Amino acid sequence: MTQGSRNQNSKLPGGNPAHQECLLQSIERITPQNSFNHAFPVERGTHLSRRGFLKWGTLSFSLLSFLGISRMVQAFLSMGRKEDAPSRFSVGRSEDFPMGGVAKIQGVYLVRDENGLFALKGDCPHLGCSFRWNEAIRLFECPCHGSRFELSGRFVSGPARKPLQHVLLTKNQKNEIIADILKPVPEDFRI
Repeated sequence: MTQGSRNQNSKLPGGNPAHQECLLQSIERITPQNSFNHAFPVERGTHLSRRGFLKWGTLSFSLLSFLGISRMVQAFLSMGRKEDAPSRFSVGRSEDFPMGGVAKIQGVYLVRDENGLFALKGDCPHLGCSFRWNEAIRLFECPCHGSRFELSGRFVSGPARKPLQHVLLTKNQKNEIIADILKPVPEDFRI
């Protein structure tokens, strides 16, 4: 019996050393031996600590949350946007637009006032959402962020702060009015 065994024997119940030795041998027999020590050696430092697990878990969760939120923000900002349309197109004849009336054709609002016919590009200057005409209050309203504009395109309220963009109107040989949304014009331009 070794010195270590004697120390262990002193901790065993019972005072008889023979009984303690027998008990110790029984414990050694039923204690499973780790047979994997040599077959599958585990190197130190390859395990993931609790702190490391929490750090990587938090980082992964944060990244996935950011990706999910960024998709929601992108969907919100693009809400109300129109599909790409041609930049030049016919909107009809001058007589098709009554005084004070508002017509939307391919993302352009056409308005006739006492000075003539003008066109407003249908994108809100705030973030580019498609706005709509509200006949009940006689204002253009952006459904995305609540900006409002007068019939003339002047800014009234909301986050936009800029007026609506006026676009070029011309007449072709057939006396049709052509809108060109890529060519902005001054606010007082009429045809």
